[in-house]
Amino acid sequence: MKAGAYYTPNGREIRERRKIKEWLAEDLADAAGLGVSTVKRSERSQKMQLRSLLKIAKALAVDIEVIVPSLRDPKQAQATKSTLRVFGTWSRVERKILTAEQSITIIDSYFGEYGRLGLVLKERAINHEPLPSMEVYMASPEMDFGAQRQREAKAGLTREAGQKMALSEQLEDSARNSYEAYFHTLAENIKSVARPYTGRIDVFEYHCMPSLRIIAIDDFHFFFGWFPLFAQNPNHTCFYLQDDDLDENVAILLREIRFQIEGVKAVSEPMLDSAERLRLNRHGTIL
Repeated sequence: MKAGAYYTPNGREIRERRKIKEWLAEDLADAAGLGVSTVKRSERSQKMQLRSLLKIAKALAVDIEVIVPSLRDPKQAQATKSTLRVFGTWSRVERKILTAEQSITIIDSYFGEYGRLGLVLKERAINHEPLPSMEVYMASPEMDFGAQRQREAKAGLTREAGQKMALSEQLEDSARNSYEAYFHTLAENIKSVARPYTGRIDVFEYHCMPSLRIIAIDDFHFFFGWFPLFAQNPNHTCFYLQDDDLDENVAILLREIRFQIEGVKAVSEPMLDSAERLRLNRHGTIL
């Protein structure tokens, strides 16, 4: 058993054991050292990390197998497997962020949904959960990739006949300057909305071509999708999988997604603020 693995608890058993002790959900949460929402999720039989379930079992003075039947019956554990899913938009990400216990990782060309992110993190914080850490990775202003992505999105607003011409022109310094300013604005806004509701928020810049947009929660829930031409991702198709999928092909896909995340991290560095970038003359191909 791995403490970070996810299991489906017997919610009815947890609830009945709690009532035997004449506890409210808040009492069990206090005894287990968990958030109230975590206890309520367990009583709804929602899949959650074993480390949280172990705390609940200890607080209820029962063996873990009592509230997690699959640990008692390996065949049942094999029967609970997820499938790769396809969603029309990225809105489902918000539901998983509400359940984040440890970490949120965002890899994007540039992440502009900080407003929605702040609202979701605030809602999550109302339940007094342990604060997760957050890392956001965006295309570095020192390379042309971010400016090119920004230009592609803007080209989507023009007539079709003008799109080819708009993208065939050489990237100008004004476009690079525009992306650099936008990058710093986004980074500061992301940190501003996330800081009150996360244990740590770090923004990184990566120096390679954007390939996949990925949002990972607790290294268990993974949303990913391509970068659509002439648009940004939020209103486009994304894929979802979770780490308890036993299908061999999906397991290979999960390994590739994790490999992609580690690759982006390897070519990233903590973002420079605008003043430090200017001092170091780190403007990529602008100068």
